[in-house]
Amino acid sequence: MRKKSFQEIYQKVPANQKERLTNFRKNHPYKTLVVNNIQWEYLRYGNGEKNLLFLTGGTRIGESYILYPHLEKKFKVISLSYPFLTKVEDFIEGIAKILENEEITETYLLGTSLGGIFGQEFVRCYPKKIKKIIIANTMPPSPFYNRRSKNVVRLLTLLPKWYIRNLTKKNLLKMWGEVAENEKNFWEAYIDDLACNHMPKVWIKSQFKLSYDFSNNYNYTPQDLLNWSGEMLIINSERDNTFDATIQKRLIALYPKAKVHTIKEAGHVPVLKKKKEYLDTIFRFFDIEKTFEES
Repeated sequence: MRKKSFQEIYQKVPANQKERLTNFRKNHPYKTLVVNNIQWEYLRYGNGEKNLLFLTGGTRIGESYILYPHLEKKFKVISLSYPFLTKVEDFIEGIAKILENEEITETYLLGTSLGGIFGQEFVRCYPKKIKKIIIANTMPPSPFYNRRSKNVVRLLTLLPKWYIRNLTKKNLLKMWGEVAENEKNFWEAYIDDLACNHMPKVWIKSQFKLSYDFSNNYNYTPQDLLNWSGEMLIINSERDNTFDATIQKRLIALYPKAKVHTIKEAGHVPVLKKKKEYLDTIFRFFDIEKTFEES
């Protein structure tokens, strides 16, 4: 299926919102690094004193458009886009090589959803590189997701690309449905942009293969990080339909030293509905004195 043009996707979006995205993409070009013959893309931005490694979720691209205007004021950010890989260990190696390329020996880490999976493994493999870590709206290795992911991959193999694209848009609209009324046209267009131009069928399959690999090949215990000198915060949402209360309890049980913050009346992407609470929680944990202010 063809990709859609920017003008086609954003034709109903107010000019100022469209211009903001255009300027962001113009002023934040991707850097590239080849690791084991795979090209990685990532952004390096921000003027803060502290390093932050941001690992995004299943939307895949590193522009982290919801968070970037707030993160870049407080941190020097590395934000990754994900290649179409299916093994968690390959992501860990790629992340480590990018940090090495940028000469970063210690950083804070924020991993959301799928990025939280990578974050859990990265801090185990490279504990000295991580000063503090937040894993948000994510899961531990889970037998339920193991079985589910394997079945979904089989189904995705049979479904046509146009159907998967429409299903991806529907699911994203459901997860991102808590936006302000004056921004709905923009976020609906942005979701269309993600589904049409950045989340092809091969990536949707990769996500579920990664979930399967994580649950099938990784066995974490509460003792794993007891000797790690860093700190962890787990952010959950009360109405997260992707990783429900049972999954959240299992995650918390794995990290007895972790702090936990649950955002009430919010879904899988809590920053959309509770932006101030979400960013205040991040900033406080990462030792940023000044709290969030709306742009």
